[in-house]
Amino acid sequence: MTKPSGAERRRSPRIRLAVPLKATWTNEQGGRISEHAETEVFNAQGGLLCMKAGLPIAMEIQLTNPQTQETARARVVGFRESRPKGVLRVAVELASASQTFWGVSFPAVSRTVTRPPRGREVPRQHPRVNLVTQVESRSSGATSLGHTKNISAGGLLVESRDTFESQTNVIIRLNLPSGRAIQAEGVVVHSESGVHMGIRFMQLKDDDRDIIEDFVQQISSPQID
Repeated sequence: MTKPSGAERRRSPRIRLAVPLKATWTNEQGGRISEHAETEVFNAQGGLLCMKAGLPIAMEIQLTNPQTQETARARVVGFRESRPKGVLRVAVELASASQTFWGVSFPAVSRTVTRPPRGREVPRQHPRVNLVTQVESRSSGATSLGHTKNISAGGLLVESRDTFESQTNVIIRLNLPSGRAIQAEGVVVHSESGVHMGIRFMQLKDDDRDIIEDFVQQISSPQID
């Protein structure tokens, strides 16, 4: 049987994005060690982590994504040069490919369309990408906790059992996979009770809008090589 090439083994595009993680492993003395790590680039099968510890090849580690609260088993498969000094770039392979662990789903871009009142189909004004991260929505003292399903510079889709009715004004708080905290005022534009609600941003800081647009661009233009 012919051994597949590197391109064939890479079954999903690579995404260059800093996602904070916790790496945990057992040392030779049987002690449990934990360290902060951060992705440099990743795909559904694994990634390149920036961390301080020099772990041996083939060591099994556990990764935790604090944004999604997901954990994944991984194996160290290589190293890259330190950048900056004192930081190692550790290549890991997930025990099982994951479409959600990094907080970004694959494929990344959803190119759906909306229907204006006259019924003509037009492209969305803001491109959106799939994103899984915790989100808090507040309105008149009530709180809805859920997870985003996708996001754009214009709004987001939230999955939650505690949904607000359409036309409800809300305050939204969420963190992007990079750890950047976003707060915005929005309005619920459509809602399915106990399932999900679509929220349009009404008041969003220019800096936050730029960060979301950059994030969407990063995810929608992944590396294929």
